[in-house]
Amino acid sequence: MKKIKTVFEILSAIFASFAAAVFFVEKYSKFSFLIGTVNSNTLTAVFASCAAICLLISAITAIISKTEKRIVLNSVIRIFCICVVGCFALTSASDNKVCKYYEFSSPNGEHTVVAEEWSFLLGGGINFYERINPIIVTYKENFNTDDGYRAISSGDFSVEWNKNIMNFTAQNGNNFYKAINITL
Repeated sequence: MKKIKTVFEILSAIFASFAAAVFFVEKYSKFSFLIGTVNSNTLTAVFASCAAICLLISAITAIISKTEKRIVLNSVIRIFCICVVGCFALTSASDNKVCKYYEFSSPNGEHTVVAEEWSFLLGGGINFYERINPIIVTYKENFNTDDGYRAISSGDFSVEWNKNIMNFTAQNGNNFYKAINITL
């Protein structure tokens, strides 16, 4: 039982490290993770949830085996850690925006722009990212819409390329068209 407890403690530390790494990269650098439609918030929530589950299994095996001298104190510390990591997972997963992702490639294939279209209640917008590789993107620009309008989903947009500049024009929800240039 002690080996099982140790294995799950190590797994918990690994998952917690991954969650912290993804969180800090997202918050304090210009890079973000985007794998298909799985973004950094989802990755953080998954890793933190796995860490909490591993901590829980470790706590249960410690209680069952009763091999530790201060079982109550150690169990309380583990349960506190589970609550902290679980709250971190829930906070990361509580992004209420419903996002859809679209990719636009330049005619020569050198650049790819990922558009994250979101809406929540009466707000909406599009965040543009440049794809660096299949996993990492960097933030470039945003485009706000009104009343949760989804211009790309509605087909109410146009994209034009001029070398490394993407010109994006779309309706903002009020029957007004707005254009932004995204330099890559």
